[in-house]
Amino acid sequence: MMKERRTLEWALALIDRQKLSEMNVQEFCRREQLNLATYYYWHQRLRKTPETNKILPVSIQKTDQTLVTGKGLFEITYPNGVRLSIPSGCEPGIIRQLVTIF
Repeated sequence: MMKERRTLEWALALIDRQKLSEMNVQEFCRREQLNLATYYYWHQRLRKTPETNKILPVSIQKTDQTLVTGKGLFEITYPNGVRLSIPSGCEPGIIRQLVTIF
């Protein structure tokens, strides 16, 4: 049997599932058939990851909203509720600057 390669995305999803499960870590790992040491390894590794390198979930939703110019608009909603609306033709450098502000 080939060993599953685990990624930061996998670990983030795992930690989130454990928190949402309202189970303690031991119960959760037993249910997931995951070694407790593996869970804590990833938990510790993610704690050491600098904030700028953390991966955040992204969902893309198509809307019919358009600007007066007829160009599309996309919106980023941050976990703290802040919404950033950007015209689809916006320069990538400007988007990068706007995203790093929040």
